[in-house]
Amino acid sequence: MAKNYPQKVVLRKPNAKAGGQSGKKTILYSAVAAVYIISAVVKFPDLQIPLFIYPILYGIFFTYVYFTEKKTRKTDKPFQLKAAFGVFAGCVLAAALTGGYLSPLLWSMYILVFVLLNRGYHAYGGLITLLTLISVLRTGGTEPRFLIFNAVVVGFCAVLFLTRRENKGSREKMIFGVSDTGKQPDDLKTVADNMLKNLYDVFRRSIKSESVMLFLRDHDDEKKFLLMMSVCGEGLVTDPEYNVGIKEGVIGNAILKEGFNVFDVEGIHKPYYKSGEGGEKLASVPVILNKLIGLIVMDFKKENFTDNDTVRPMMEALARETGNVIEMLEINQKTLSKERRVSSLYEIYGKLNLLEGKHKLLQTFFNESRSFDIVSAYVAESTGDGKTFQVTETFNYPERVKGSLVSPKEDEILRYVIDSGKSSVVNGLKDRGQKINFGIRSDKFLIAPLRDADEIYGVIKLDKEEGAFFTEFEIKTLEMLFSRITMLLQNAKLYEKIKKQATRDGLTGLTNHLTFQEKLREAIERVNTGGSKCVSLLLTDIDFFKKFNDSYGHQEGDRVLKKVADMLIHFEHTHHGTFAARYGGEEFVFVLENYDLDRAAGIGDEIRRYCEKNLQGGNDREQKAINLSIGVCSYPACAEDARTLIMNADEALYLAKHNGRNRVEKYVKTIS
Repeated sequence: MAKNYPQKVVLRKPNAKAGGQSGKKTILYSAVAAVYIISAVVKFPDLQIPLFIYPILYGIFFTYVYFTEKKTRKTDKPFQLKAAFGVFAGCVLAAALTGGYLSPLLWSMYILVFVLLNRGYHAYGGLITLLTLISVLRTGGTEPRFLIFNAVVVGFCAVLFLTRRENKGSREKMIFGVSDTGKQPDDLKTVADNMLKNLYDVFRRSIKSESVMLFLRDHDDEKKFLLMMSVCGEGLVTDPEYNVGIKEGVIGNAILKEGFNVFDVEGIHKPYYKSGEGGEKLASVPVILNKLIGLIVMDFKKENFTDNDTVRPMMEALARETGNVIEMLEINQKTLSKERRVSSLYEIYGKLNLLEGKHKLLQTFFNESRSFDIVSAYVAESTGDGKTFQVTETFNYPERVKGSLVSPKEDEILRYVIDSGKSSVVNGLKDRGQKINFGIRSDKFLIAPLRDADEIYGVIKLDKEEGAFFTEFEIKTLEMLFSRITMLLQNAKLYEKIKKQATRDGLTGLTNHLTFQEKLREAIERVNTGGSKCVSLLLTDIDFFKKFNDSYGHQEGDRVLKKVADMLIHFEHTHHGTFAARYGGEEFVFVLENYDLDRAAGIGDEIRRYCEKNLQGGNDREQKAINLSIGVCSYPACAEDARTLIMNADEALYLAKHNGRNRVEKYVKTIS
């Protein structure tokens, strides 16, 4: 990514005019005016056209509408207007030749008006309405109902035009301090706006903030920052017209501070909210491109704000991603000569929705990249040790490639990319034995690290079609798209970490108590709905566990717990439909779906005997066998619900201890 920004990034209103008209444009509009004047002034004899000709003429007209609606971009305003006025001239002439006010072709001009309104060209729609009325006045267009109809259409156009201008206001978003040509694509701004909103919503949900707000510096007053975008939780609505000056309130003071900052805002009025109160904590981080251009602010409930070390990297990553989007738009402004190719690449960026998940997002990226001569690709994610990368997503590679490992030690190109942290374009490589090609003939490809700061999440490889080349502009734009993919992998890793913390026991790695209760209820519900026949529960306790703690220390006690947990994980893998969890202290549970009481007791005894024979705890001088007492109960034979299933298994466990420990006991009372 480019690191030098010769132009300052500021907010600017786009110029209303894009420059003088070309000679060809002048000739076209002169011809349209001439045809219109002739059609409106000259009295033509009525042509007697066969009825079947009219559907043909309307078919040609609707073909024009379809082509300009579906086959041209929203930013092709000059072409669309020239085409509209050219067709209008033809319609006026055709109507004049076939009866004027009474012509069946008259309505084509009003259809054209509504096409222009649909595109947002309200003033031009009103102009064509007036010109249509004038052209048929001499042939009967003075009828009161017809005049009223035209007045209503013109009034409707005027209302749309005026409200459009009023809503637009002075807040033109993300247009930069380079020479403004007036050609900034509106759809590109929409893509960027939607992209950031989706991104902000993902972050808001991930770290449980009440809102995410983006403030950007006002071009007209650099001491003022405008609220440009916000994503809020339920019950909160921000004021879209809110702005804040430097040193004004909490946010105004946050602007002056460098880096990440947290403020206590409990009981403080928050003028940026139209409704709702927000949280008691406010965190901010600057958005910087050569200079401070904005501020990202997050509002938190006190109980949802974890700690600075968790929130800081997330907000700093969000600020970098926001800067990437702004920088991307700046590059687009500087490369208007490549507008069509640029906007197509940005449309890909807009389609990369983080909420869709990793597989769907990457497949979307791969499919869209085909239009840029990419014929095959893959993503390989870091396995966590930093030494190998595993292929997780492929495009036009053999199925066998997925799951394959590549190592920087074994491949010189991959080693350079990882060590330098930079993308690399390789041309002329035809060696099928090259490991990163997996036997695919690919002599031109781009390989790049997917990284954020100093952490590498993976690598991506894109293969070019034979005879095609990567341009410098394509490389820079693809690198920006890679930041989106990196953000996805980063979020996936964070999600897995949060999910593990929320559902796993920190010491043993087993399912924790709360998640066990939820999964047990789900298993019982499947029995109730006919999805399975029964569910059994082993409640397990380590015999004389306190002696391990007292005799060998709590660290050895922890090691004993971990050994038992690892053994239960082994039994999970060897018995389908089972899972283990830590119930609390030295107690564990083992849930068996579709195992009746006797089968469950048999597996319980396998676990007990394996533990007695293979697991020991102690110190260098003394080792003692680890023994288990296990109580077994089954639903629905011996329990009415999840609560009684646990309670009855606990009663069976008590019986096992009472009868001498290191044994399995079944709860045998049946439920009528």
